[in-house]
Amino acid sequence: CEPAPTLGVDDLAFLNALIPRLERDYAINTKRVFMTGFSSGAIMAYRYACQGAVPLRAIAPVAGTMLLTETCNPKQPTALLAINGTADGEVPYQGGHLLPGASANDQVVPSAPFVAALWGQLDSCTSPVSTNTTNPVSIARWSGCRGGVSVQLETITGAGHTWYATGFGPADGAIDASTVIGNFFASLH
Repeated sequence: CEPAPTLGVDDLAFLNALIPRLERDYAINTKRVFMTGFSSGAIMAYRYACQGAVPLRAIAPVAGTMLLTETCNPKQPTALLAINGTADGEVPYQGGHLLPGASANDQVVPSAPFVAALWGQLDSCTSPVSTNTTNPVSIARWSGCRGGVSVQLETITGAGHTWYATGFGPADGAIDASTVIGNFFASLH
């Protein structure tokens, strides 16, 4: 997000250097590298999965989107758990202009459902999307994907631009994003 690009900050290069350093210093399992982020951090998770040097097993962006102005060629099938609120005024759920200051230029972004469906295409998911709703949360899942991964969009009706957890906003307690993401990552073998 602004002003990083205008200051010459290269988040992609930083993460390309950080992950191998973590592998070396902490003996991480490179087949189980996950990334999550909130807002511009979520946008970065999408970008890294598309363009990063180290293949990711899964990403879990919260209140974020993909910037379709950049190429997306994941190094391997990458599972996706996207969590978005329908009342997000900064990263609009239905797509449109990002809130001013959220990017270095006036970005028009796709809707959360479009991004999830696109990710289903990137992962070559073959099964029809299934949807399960327990108000205010609706979960759309794509399965039958390459590499045994899955794609999932959790939509929270009425939720705004926040890390979803107890005590935040009109969808207070609808889900605990940290727990949902932890369980999603743990389920991947």
